[in-house]
Amino acid sequence: MRIAAVLKTMVAAGVAVWCLALPAAGPTAAEPVSVPFAMHVGDDSALAVRYLRTTAMGGAPGPVIAVDYQMELKVTGVEDKGLSATVRNTGMNITIDRQRVLGPPDFDSLLLAALDGLTAELEISSDGAPVRVTNWETLRPSLIDKAKALAGDNQAMIRTVDAFLPKVSEVDAVQILARPLALSAAGRVAAFDPPQRTSLEARGLRLPSFATYAAGHWSFDLVPSPDIADSLTVQWLGVPGAEDLKAILSQAGEQANRISPLSDETRAAIENNGRMWQRFSATYDDRDGRLLKFQGVMELKAGPLERRVALEATAKGP
Repeated sequence: MRIAAVLKTMVAAGVAVWCLALPAAGPTAAEPVSVPFAMHVGDDSALAVRYLRTTAMGGAPGPVIAVDYQMELKVTGVEDKGLSATVRNTGMNITIDRQRVLGPPDFDSLLLAALDGLTAELEISSDGAPVRVTNWETLRPSLIDKAKALAGDNQAMIRTVDAFLPKVSEVDAVQILARPLALSAAGRVAAFDPPQRTSLEARGLRLPSFATYAAGHWSFDLVPSPDIADSLTVQWLGVPGAEDLKAILSQAGEQANRISPLSDETRAAIENNGRMWQRFSATYDDRDGRLLKFQGVMELKAGPLERRVALEATAKGP
């Protein structure tokens, strides 16, 4: 999915996309501003990544699960529609309430831990958005075997591995193997025209998010980033549409019931009375478009269930 092309086409056609601005009171900017992408074969970058997740039920706070790791990207070739690159995740460190643990306590941390040492080959669009994992069919069996080994005797996790990973496509696999790159790609889609136009809204657009590609209502803002030289910062906020929210809540109820059996009343409250929002901020190098800093947060409140997920990534020095 080439998300930049999708949004730019929608903007050109005037379909469900609005630029927010006051009437121009002076000269407009010389050119629109958007995130560039000019990385070349041999270029590389490294990110320090942290994934956090906490779940509360009935007001009782749950533990904070964190996974820290390193992600390395290297551009390896030029393709017809962009670039090819490799991504490698290493150094997984899992903690619960800041105390290191040896075994993954939930499926998300299990999946991240299983990535350790695997090399994914990516197709990257000309806009800098990762499109698909080109060696996914080769990589998938290794990921399944590693995940099951890490699950040990936890049959519930093993069943989840068998139910989930065989259904993941090479497009969705990007959000597993290159999560910071996938989630930050949405910030590359918007073109601004400062100082008159620094905001953009889009409805019904499917973008990479903590809910995979759930369609939603999105607002984008170009914001100052004076603390980081030679950079552009884009922030965006999204809420899912009604049908996608219904599917998300149904899945949340199913997952909660799998962990600890729920009464019919409690499960109905989760699946029929909820809301969700996601907020992202990404800072890119304004010369070649490489990711410098990223923060993403998702919050779900559904009946007695509250879930908060966050992802942070910061570029490491040369």
